[in-house]
Amino acid sequence: MIDKPRSIFSHPRRAFRAPICAVLAVAALAALAGCSSETAYWSPSESQKQLKVDWVRFDHRVMFDQNGRGITDQERARIDEFLDRVEPRYGDQILVGSGTGNGIGEIGNERIAAVTEYLRALGLKVGPLPPVAQARWDGAVRVMVGRYVVTPPNCPDWTKSASYDPNNHVSSNFGCATTTNLGLMVADPGDLVRGREMGPADGAYSARMIKTYREGDRSSSPGQSMTFSLGGGAGGASGGGASQ
Repeated sequence: MIDKPRSIFSHPRRAFRAPICAVLAVAALAALAGCSSETAYWSPSESQKQLKVDWVRFDHRVMFDQNGRGITDQERARIDEFLDRVEPRYGDQILVGSGTGNGIGEIGNERIAAVTEYLRALGLKVGPLPPVAQARWDGAVRVMVGRYVVTPPNCPDWTKSASYDPNNHVSSNFGCATTTNLGLMVADPGDLVRGREMGPADGAYSARMIKTYREGDRSSSPGQSMTFSLGGGAGGASGGGASQ
């Protein structure tokens, strides 16, 4: 009986099965990483657009002669230069004082009054500077201009790709326009930090308007009636005009 010749080489399927499987596994992992890398390292908390509001302060010292009580022309020029550099605007706080709680005497109060009067003559609203505990007065009058400065968010923000997101997260650019526009148009950035106190209300006027609403009275004043339309406009008619 003749023996069947045996091949000296390994079977190709068995030899290359393990490397092929390894290559396919690496390719599959790479594909999954490519699909999830856009959201795996990104969180919706990173897309929150907020305004940054900081308090900044500018200080100036008005100098006087040894026994002087009025502002010299040189110091007036220095004050004007300081104001030109700072450019006081709506919402700024301009405070004047000695920077110390006591010990300034009559001459110190007169100096503060002179600086305050000069700034008010320029059309500025001036308030008293709060005293600092254990501070020594050097004879100068301090002028402080404080303001809130708003910094909009870093926009546009396309950190998160919009091509694929199985978690349905919001865009990283979401809220950029609204937040930025608010920061640019606010007149006093301090309103973003704390609200304003409400003024006194006119109770009689409010009660009259509620009474008018409940009774269905459309007249705005004696001898005058108002015509209402579904379009939102209102026209006035006098004398014999009839309400619709």
